[in-house]
Parts: sequence; C-alpha cells; structure tokens
Amino acid sequence: MYVDTHCHFDFPPLSDQPGQCLKRCEKLGLEKIIIPGVEVRQWPLLAELCETSPILHFAAGIHPWYLGNTLALSGLQAQQKLQAIEPELLSCLSTKACVAVGECGLHKSQKGVREMPSLAAQILVLEWHLQQALNHHLPVILHCVKAHNEMLQVLGNYSGLRGVVHAFSGSVELGERYIHKGFSLGVGGGITYPRARKTRTAVSVLPLSALVLETDAPDMPLCGRQGEANSPEALPDIAACLAQLRGDTVNNIADVTRDNAYSLFDLRR
Repeated sequence: MYVDTHCHFDFPPLSDQPGQCLKRCEKLGLEKIIIPGVEVRQWPLLAELCETSPILHFAAGIHPWYLGNTLALSGLQAQQKLQAIEPELLSCLSTKACVAVGECGLHKSQKGVREMPSLAAQILVLEWHLQQALNHHLPVILHCVKAHNEMLQVLGNYSGLRGVVHAFSGSVELGERYIHKGFSLGVGGGITYPRARKTRTAVSVLPLSALVLETDAPDMPLCGRQGEANSPEALPDIAACLAQLRGDTVNNIADVTRDNAYSLFDLRR
C-alpha cells in the first residue's frame, strides 16, 4: 500500500534491529523502502542489506555532505577519481536491488552541517551522477538545499532525465518547474508542520501524479515528535496529512503515490 522512497535504513537506530522494524512496517502496509546511497564505501553494504529482504531497494550515489570523504575536488584530479569509481558504481547498478542513482545534488547552506565543498565542485559531481543515470536508464534522487536555480540550470543540460526531488519544500511554481523537467516531488514529514505554509500549499494543489512519499528516516521527524528518531513507520501519518491537505482519502493518496513510486523506480521488475 505504501512505498517509502527515501529512508536511510542503514543508519542507527534503524540499523540496530532492522528485522523487527521491517516486520512492523509490513503490518502497516509498507511494501517497499528505498535506501539512498551517500558515499562509495557504503554501496556494497547496501547491496548486502537489500539481500536480506525483498522490501528493501537502494540507490548508489554520493551525497554532497560526503564528497570530501571520496574525492579530492579540484579539476582533473576530481575527474580522474570519478572515473576510477565508475566500476564500483556499475557493479551496484547491475544488481536487481539497485533502482536509482543518488542521493546526489547541491547544498549551499552551512547551517547545521559540516563544511561543504565549493558549489563548482558540487556541480561537477552532480553532472557525473546525471550522466550515469542517463547512461544506465535509471532515475536520479536529487538533494537540493538553497540551490534550486543552479539545480534547474544544470538539469536543463540533460534531457530525458527522470527522478525525484527529495524532501521537496518549495512553492507551487518551483514544483511545477521540476515536474516540467520530468521529476517527481518527494513529500515527507515537513508537511506536518503548520509553519510550512508554502510547501503545504504546493503539495495540496500540484498533481498527485507527480508526488511520492518519503520519511528520510531517521531524520526529519514529524511535527510533535521533534528530538525523536524518525522511522519508515511514520509513512502512513505523512499520507494522512497529505490527504487532509488535499481533501482526499488516505487510501487514494497511498495507492496513487505507491503506483507513482513503482513506475518511477521500476519496482515491478
């Protein structure tokens, strides 16, 4: 009934007792959970984790926060390092459980995060991800914080891409721009906060056919649960909030967003 399109299931505390968490998720109607990649050394571990349950799928990518762990981000050296990890990427993408490229993107805010590489370096790595997604006919999972103009400009150079904008938190106009480029919008716990008026308005009027659900667990706890670890078990509550905002039924929200995710990530293969 539900698909969590973005959950860091390999992060604690979710990774402490994964079997028990999955059993609870199944009882709530979660059919699939997609785990985004954040750095190269994590990719084979995700592949192994996904072998433990048919519910789990993963993506292979380098999150902007982790670029310093992987690459010396300057000019030719960065290009060479990206080329060097392509065999590892190909090995992951060839597995049945790998359904996307990412999480990758641009992050301009310094608030609450480690020191970030330059935007030029981030764009270089983003473009590498986008080309890999095109080469392998896979969707891409995008991370974008305070860099939507730059992101949309980069996406304009890659026709035929599809994917999802993770943790969408923008206006109706911004959502329309991404949808026009063939991207779905990831709707998570942020919409449960009354102060998120712009995003709540956007997800209430944008086409349901362009929305997928996510938790970003163990991050992004829902309103009233601040300070607690988030869980994929919160996905039905996000669906209920979205249904309320749209004046729709929870069952319809669950069914349509599930079908959207199955189609985007080819989860029926």
